[in-house]
Amino acid sequence: MASSTAKRLRSTWWDRFARWARFESLITHIVMVVVLFVIFVPFLWMVGTTFKDRLEFATNSGAIVPRTFSLVNYEYMLTAVENLPIYMRNSFILAFGTVALQVFVCSLAGYGFARMQFRFRDLIFVALLLSSFIPRTGGLMAVYELMTFLRLRNSLLGLILFFAAGVPVPIFIMRQTFLAIPKEIEESAFIDGA
Repeated sequence: MASSTAKRLRSTWWDRFARWARFESLITHIVMVVVLFVIFVPFLWMVGTTFKDRLEFATNSGAIVPRTFSLVNYEYMLTAVENLPIYMRNSFILAFGTVALQVFVCSLAGYGFARMQFRFRDLIFVALLLSSFIPRTGGLMAVYELMTFLRLRNSLLGLILFFAAGVPVPIFIMRQTFLAIPKEIEESAFIDGA
């Protein structure tokens, strides 16, 4: 008799928990849909606005879907902006060069700070992290003078070097990534001949 009462109480408790879990899952999904809506609507509005002509943009700028689709903005971009291919090429070179240089330099520095033992390692790392709180605009005049001296002004290489110079946060991220990898994996790779 006592075991059947315990089973009934346990099943009642489990049923209540299952209902609560389903309700919590429903609330979670509703919240996720609302967040997705808040994030996705401005993107849809931006894309929809590219298909509006000037008159419709002035009169119906809040609508997500245009009344009449027009490709006049794309036509203008491809015909009136004569140097668009040069702008696109420069943007790709700048983005790829900056990312490649930062990944290369920051992964080496992050590995050094995570795995190597040398004097003042922690002090140098803390100083590097504290330098991220100094605004980059504070040293713009010095950077300008340096770029002039090195004849890198008005060049893609100068821009790549300037944008890739913001290394404290990527070095911190790389260091934390290397610290998360167990040393035993690295030691076994050394034994295997890596």
